[in-house]
Amino acid sequence: MSSILKVDQIQLADGSTATAGALGLSGSTVQVVGGDVNTLVTSTSTSMTDTGIEVSITPKFATSKIYIVATFPLVMWGNPRLSGGYQLLRDSTIVAGGTNETLNFRSFESAGPDYEVMTQGAITKLDTPNTTSQITYKVQMQLKSGTNIQTLGQSNSRPCSIIAMEIAG
Repeated sequence: MSSILKVDQIQLADGSTATAGALGLSGSTVQVVGGDVNTLVTSTSTSMTDTGIEVSITPKFATSKIYIVATFPLVMWGNPRLSGGYQLLRDSTIVAGGTNETLNFRSFESAGPDYEVMTQGAITKLDTPNTTSQITYKVQMQLKSGTNIQTLGQSNSRPCSIIAMEIAG
């Protein structure tokens, strides 16, 4: 015979709500969400633009940290000086990257006005959102210099990836 125990809340002897640390879970991975994102976004905007690379997570503990890993192919076309930027947001708050997170490229080819450069962009962040409400992490990109076009996520052949891991605090 098996039994199922269902509770809404665990309280300590003093009546306070049990934390991950009090339950012996500190440092443990509580949950992992995310995966590949097969998206293709092209932009000529000098403002940050959503890429479609996002993941939502609802932390189990307010004291947890969320470790985000986002990887994405980045292709830029345009004149010889190619420059772009990217950032990671938690809902509407910038948590990594931003105006100082710049990818600068200079092509050394001499023929023709158009150049193409491909690289692998990546953002990692250990965030402390201090909530048990659902949060969404997303990657944005922008054109920074030149008259080039920036492309993120080369469709199915080079998917983007974003993973959120809750680590009990």
